[in-house]
Amino acid sequence: MDSFCNELDNAEQADSNDFEDIKTNPFHQLLLNIPNYDLMHIPPFSITGDNFFHLLGTHCTHLRELYARNLNVSDDGIRGLCVTGNCKSILILDLGGNPVSFEGIKMVVDNLSLLKFLYHESILEDLACIAQIALDQEVPSLPKYSLSTLHLCSPASGAYEIGSLGKLILLCPFVTQYTCTQKALSP
Repeated sequence: MDSFCNELDNAEQADSNDFEDIKTNPFHQLLLNIPNYDLMHIPPFSITGDNFFHLLGTHCTHLRELYARNLNVSDDGIRGLCVTGNCKSILILDLGGNPVSFEGIKMVVDNLSLLKFLYHESILEDLACIAQIALDQEVPSLPKYSLSTLHLCSPASGAYEIGSLGKLILLCPFVTQYTCTQKALSP
């Protein structure tokens, strides 16, 4: 374990966005050594960028829990993790503080069929929007997502659109626990 921690400390010295070729990324060799890793908690601001998520999608296919707050991961990183990447069995995904858009959240829920917990500041608005689009297009059956736990935080505007929670429940019928807070969870 000490050698893993030392390798991680050494790899953290370089910004993963600085590496155009993913194979020259300092995390590439490290992740090759832990292909069966199932839980990863990445300290906020320690590793940044989409390339790291591409590496996870390639090498950590057994990943079940990923806590990745404030890492500057965008929709491209999400795509590399679970669309073109092979992290399809994630149960818990914490993306708080990352610039993931509606499209990124949609990629997550569409590609992680086992996902039970997803945290991002815009989860309520994004899931309500997915439901509204399906309703507007008169889709015969709405998609059903496996989420069972939701943490909702007040939107930047301070108010939710009326009916947002109801739309969310149409998509996530297995929710058994939810919490609401005035602000995002701290890292």
